[in-house]
Amino acid sequence: MSLTRRQKGSSIGGLFDERLKASKEIIIELHFGEGGDDSKNFLDDLRDMYLAYAKAKNLKTEVLYSVYGHAVLKISGERVFEYFKHETGNHVIQRIPKNQSKGMKQTSYVSVGVLPLFDDIEYESLPQNEIEITTMCS
Repeated sequence: MSLTRRQKGSSIGGLFDERLKASKEIIIELHFGEGGDDSKNFLDDLRDMYLAYAKAKNLKTEVLYSVYGHAVLKISGERVFEYFKHETGNHVIQRIPKNQSKGMKQTSYVSVGVLPLFDDIEYESLPQNEIEITTMCS
């Protein structure tokens, strides 16, 4: 099968669409980037927005980790991946920060990753005759 297109014009990502739609749990990771304190504030705004949105959709939320410039959220419920799948990527904001006395615009970046969780994945063990371990010293 070619990696460009499948039958009916769907992308290779379409192979996993049904599996992703069935996912009932996701992890959202947020990392701040350029922009200093305003980027951290933007991350806090995004985190609070995601939690409020999940609550409005009657989804269960849990903050797994949240420290300066980094947050990990676990959100679960029906169609959860459908609600958040387009949030993956870099988010950019240009605004005048609250702490900016000169009124200058600040550009801030936050990276967001949305990872579906699956509980019914089965892994096949490799036969021992297919495994080769080589160690070397320099």
